Amino acid sequence: MYCVHNTLVDACLSTHNSLTTTRCAESTIFFFFPRFFLQYFIYNSVGSIDENALNALSLVVELTKHIKTKSESEAGGEPETGAEFANFFPSFLWVIRDFTLQLVDESGASFPPKTYLERALTPMQGFSEGVEVKNRIRRMLLAFFPNRDCVTLKRPGSKSDT
Repeated sequence: MYCVHNTLVDACLSTHNSLTTTRCAESTIFFFFPRFFLQYFIYNSVGSIDENALNALSLVVELTKHIKTKSESEAGGEPETGAEFANFFPSFLWVIRDFTLQLVDESGASFPPKTYLERALTPMQGFSEGVEVKNRIRRMLLAFFPNRDCVTLKRPGSKSDT
């Protein structure tokens, strides 16, 4: 178990990724569990934020197809747009285990993991279908989780610069 201690969250995370697109029904439980108990949706991954890690979060896209913010009578037959999801979703915390990257910009200045997350969520340039799919996941994460943060954890037993 890894433990993240923060003034905003105090949670223990298992060392495996609980969210997969092949176990959608079970993952739904993990998705909503933090909403009621921790006020965080905690995504636990290994390595770095890359396209594979973002694609794993396509579960968010799939879940939104089943979420309703209004009753049938309140909606008046209008389809769900997702505009109000951010009012109901918890804060998002991306925990990256076994992190080995150095977070420095072009000038060599270091930056925090939250900036790393925000840069990874920046939409890609282009108009191809592949780029549009990748940007859709990014747009949904940005829209549904206005409160986001990132924590990086080095591999246990590795030597630290600090």
